[in-house]
Amino acid sequence: MDTTPEEAAQVVALLQQGLSQRAVAAQLHLSQSAVSRVYRRFQETGAFNRRPRTGRHRCTSERDDRFIVSTSLRNRHLTGVDVQQELRRVRQVAVSEWTVRRRLKEANLTPKRPASGPKLTAGHRQARLQFAREHLDWSIAQWRSVLFTDECRVCLHGSDRRGRVYRRPGERFAQCCFAETVAYGGGSCMMWAGISLEGKTALVFVPGGGRGGGLTADRYITDILLGHVVPYAEFVGEDFVLMHDNARCHTARVSRQFLREKELRTMDWPALSPDLNPIEHLWDELKRRVRARNPVPASVDELKTALLEEWDGIPQETVKKLIRSMRNRLQARNPSVGDKFASRAGQKGICSQLWPAEDLPFTEAGLVPDVLFNPHGFPSRMTIAMMLECMAGKSAPLHGQVHDATPFRFNEQDTAVDHFGRLLEAGGYNYYGTERMYSGADGREMVADIFFGVIHYQRLRHMVSDKWQVRTTGAVDALTRQPVKGRRRGGGVRLGEMERDALISHGASFVLQDRLLHCSDKTEATICTSCGSLLGPLISCAAGACRLCGAAAARQLAIPYIFKFFVTQLAAVNINVRIHCEGQAAITA
Repeated sequence: MDTTPEEAAQVVALLQQGLSQRAVAAQLHLSQSAVSRVYRRFQETGAFNRRPRTGRHRCTSERDDRFIVSTSLRNRHLTGVDVQQELRRVRQVAVSEWTVRRRLKEANLTPKRPASGPKLTAGHRQARLQFAREHLDWSIAQWRSVLFTDECRVCLHGSDRRGRVYRRPGERFAQCCFAETVAYGGGSCMMWAGISLEGKTALVFVPGGGRGGGLTADRYITDILLGHVVPYAEFVGEDFVLMHDNARCHTARVSRQFLREKELRTMDWPALSPDLNPIEHLWDELKRRVRARNPVPASVDELKTALLEEWDGIPQETVKKLIRSMRNRLQARNPSVGDKFASRAGQKGICSQLWPAEDLPFTEAGLVPDVLFNPHGFPSRMTIAMMLECMAGKSAPLHGQVHDATPFRFNEQDTAVDHFGRLLEAGGYNYYGTERMYSGADGREMVADIFFGVIHYQRLRHMVSDKWQVRTTGAVDALTRQPVKGRRRGGGVRLGEMERDALISHGASFVLQDRLLHCSDKTEATICTSCGSLLGPLISCAAGACRLCGAAAARQLAIPYIFKFFVTQLAAVNINVRIHCEGQAAITA
């Protein structure tokens, strides 16, 4: 029977008081042999803790562990049994499946459900790329003539699996945490609709089930093309374009012949690219609105009624936003100057320059870096973890090791820098991870050694293409008369102290005047040149005169309105502000 250090201390204390081992065992509810063993260990070691044990012998070597990890990384879909059999076949090492799982867990490899997505072929990618190139430069006026159409099926008891429940461990199958499902959705209805910048078409329900059900080519021509598409095409004019998918009813010979007779142009919709048709997002919005109704529809007829009501309730502004975002869907988001990146250590930075690979510096081995970091960003932010990651990433492939850099693994006597430095030195590199590099422009050797290594960096969702903004004058705040904020509202461009100092250092004073005065909150104020007070207009007095000093020497002055507002706020607490100006040029805009 194992005893805790507290129980062992009680045993020793009672025995030293003169009690027998039998009495101590009865008082503490222990066996007499356990009491004897605790006291004998205390006499030998003077400690209450148990002797340290070596534990079970590790049945795999470091090389076996690396083989297990590398095998799993080569094929992520292998199970623990598959890796176990591969280890036995190649390395002739017989271990259990749980040993393989423990080794993978030590390398932070745990089994997870894979993310699923449509299987894309080379043809799918090529069709999407061709569509993006053809329509990337389309303007809003061109997208205005396109009618985006599609069919959708809604189940009565369908679920998008987005709902979440808060439950404790072991409550997975509790009634309050259980989501009931119905086979085949409990009934469904199929519908068709179209959207454009001008509006939405009516929601058309397609008969389904039984003989002759579903959307056939004849029904598509009679109920949809003649009833909704042709009238809308006449309203738009010659520039009308119809977008539909490659369903059989759309590509049938009679459908294509009807479109040619009516001179209706169509736009190809690449397969497995649902984001290229904005109506797909509107179907999702419609389903969410129907599921949020209280009470939920209980029959197919109630479902159709709810769909019609919610379809009419979707604002046209939502449709416009979806169609206006078509350019963003087609753009290639290649890194550009001003985009933001960050490492896993939190070292973020802005891409300041894009250089060709042939102009970048290179090492003696011919390696060209992907990213050049400004060394001034490390002392202030103290991202030491990024330097350790750089050294560890460089030494890992040299020795075929997977490094563990969790906290408290190293200490002051054996630091992480020393550990990875020794590995780099053993691999033939500099102890501190630096290398000699040569200029890509003229091939000359650089004077300083460059810290060079392998790290993981990621792209942040802060891109110039989403944030660029231009403004002269526009909407202003009603109180301060300064530009409103927000790119969508046509707000002003932010200009802080650092931007101001940069413009001053370059001597661009008129740029500052344009940004901070003319395009901001410029206002005309009357100033008394005698006492320097800002004057307020009086309706009863036509001529400008100062009520404080009685002088009639009043002139117009162009100042920021926020300064005038600030002066009035100070006057409310009995603080007077005087402005001293000399010369006509100093007080005129």
